[in-house]
Amino acid sequence: MVVGDFLSASHCLQNGRVCAKSNSNPEGIPSHKIFVFDGFGQDIGHPLGRPWHLTFYPQEDLGFTYLGLTIEHYCHRFEVVPPSKRTDKIYVLGRDRGYFHPPTPQLFRPTIFTEVTNATGVKFTVGTVQPENEFETNSDIWPGLDDIGSSSRDEFMSELQHHRALLGIGRPVQPSTPLEALCVGTPFINPVWLGRRSIKDRSKWHSQHPYLARFDPPYVYNVQDHREEDVLEAVQAILKNPLTEPFIPDDMKKEAYLERIENLIRKDWEQVAHQTSKLE
Repeated sequence: MVVGDFLSASHCLQNGRVCAKSNSNPEGIPSHKIFVFDGFGQDIGHPLGRPWHLTFYPQEDLGFTYLGLTIEHYCHRFEVVPPSKRTDKIYVLGRDRGYFHPPTPQLFRPTIFTEVTNATGVKFTVGTVQPENEFETNSDIWPGLDDIGSSSRDEFMSELQHHRALLGIGRPVQPSTPLEALCVGTPFINPVWLGRRSIKDRSKWHSQHPYLARFDPPYVYNVQDHREEDVLEAVQAILKNPLTEPFIPDDMKKEAYLERIENLIRKDWEQVAHQTSKLE
């Protein structure tokens, strides 16, 4: 079994001379042994189909194989800081300053942070990559944000530990950071831009973190885009009912992850390929 990212696996599958098995390369790697590991379900067109695509998050409805990820081995190094010892701040998920400007879709008005601060006293922190040129296009961030700049991974986890919540603004989509935040008892405010008020099936929602959209407070607060009052209500609820324990979804726990890996390794993929009539 060979697992590559969407670039290397695609290159191998298309190269029948030196990588993938072919008539001209009989000693190459059989296509049923080549898997693509792409966390976000990027379909590279594997000749045997989507089951050979491994993803971070469940997307079985699209035919991908859910491998998942586990963060326990790292985040459990960091304790859950009691609410009484946390700062009255919320960390904003937005490392790239371009997220605060078009063409990136803007889900809230730029004054949202000052508005929520004025109403609750809670302040907002962000850690962006500093622009090389202060006059660089889209180098500004929204008012009411304290930009602490880049930090090491351990320093970033410490920030998550000591903030009241993690707030998404739409990008990046489905990162692992909200899972790490929940693991240290920091809830996630997840913006939804389609479906929250009209579709009961949350898997059909369009949100920053579709996987976490299935969860409710006190872990995840799903808020509607362009409804700043939803964000304000979420912040008020978090202050009133903070998390005091770590939260890791059952299917993201180490045991479940290792079980999926074992199933992946033990499965007869050659037989599956024959059953799909895509392997001669």
